[in-house]
Amino acid sequence: MSDRPTITVYIPSYNQRDLLAQTIESVLSQTRQPDQILIIDDASADGSQDLIRQYADRYPELIEPILKDNNSGISTVRFLAIQHTKCDLVTYVDGDDTFAPRKLELEEQALLDNPDAGFAYTNFIFTDEHANPLHEWDTTNNLPSGDLCTKVLLRDFPKGCLYRSELIRTDIVRAVGSYRPLQTLYEDFDIKIRLSAHAHAVAINEPLQTYRLQSTGVSSPKFAIHADAYEQVFINNASIVERCDEQTKRAIKRFLSNASWRVVRECARREHPLTRESLKAYTQRAIQHHPSSILVPRNLSRLTRAWFRAQR
Repeated sequence: MSDRPTITVYIPSYNQRDLLAQTIESVLSQTRQPDQILIIDDASADGSQDLIRQYADRYPELIEPILKDNNSGISTVRFLAIQHTKCDLVTYVDGDDTFAPRKLELEEQALLDNPDAGFAYTNFIFTDEHANPLHEWDTTNNLPSGDLCTKVLLRDFPKGCLYRSELIRTDIVRAVGSYRPLQTLYEDFDIKIRLSAHAHAVAINEPLQTYRLQSTGVSSPKFAIHADAYEQVFINNASIVERCDEQTKRAIKRFLSNASWRVVRECARREHPLTRESLKAYTQRAIQHHPSSILVPRNLSRLTRAWFRAQR
């Protein structure tokens, strides 16, 4: 990498026209201007593509639009972004979030000051739907640097939420295989496991981005979708998990077992129905990961209620 690396920022877009302009402006307002801005729209139907074209016309040397005709999901969008990245470093901001003005400047400097680090990440601020600040992700002023692999595997970060919009050396993203288009949920968790196993991090405690919390989103569908996605993430990264110590492996198995038991709980509460066949499969998965979990009274109680409420 040269003394002054080049930086790509990519913006995934899907039906966020009313918020997208603010996101783009936050990237254009960086004290350290990016060298390439990719805006990848996943077949929006709300006029987002017209807005993106307007920005591309205004900044033809900087903004590169990728406007898809068919929706393919966030994982494919991120995969396309990495394919089209032309720069030494790459980061992203989702189409309803924003960067603080010094985000790129401080992360770039952190990587220049720490040449052994593969990526830099920062604190961030949660906001509500209307961009009103709620609270900071980390309040300790002591975000971890260095080897984060175990922390990522266990999601051992403030509020169980992983870091976001890391500025990373592009060759590292490509070396670990980029995003997996078939990982349609938790694609960020999946790649962060591989990135953190491959490269060390440098952290910046200052909040330099916002993360908008929506009233509807990833937490709304039945939890079986989440449990299945978590399961796939760890299947994808089995070779990394295998290198972990026994304590970490046990913690991962408990995590996956608890995810399957939560599916049983939702069925017991009639929040989301299951067939008896599916209920058996999730219960078997939970026990396989953590055999003694079947002896926990609340799990037995939920399983009994779920069995009678499941569809035959």
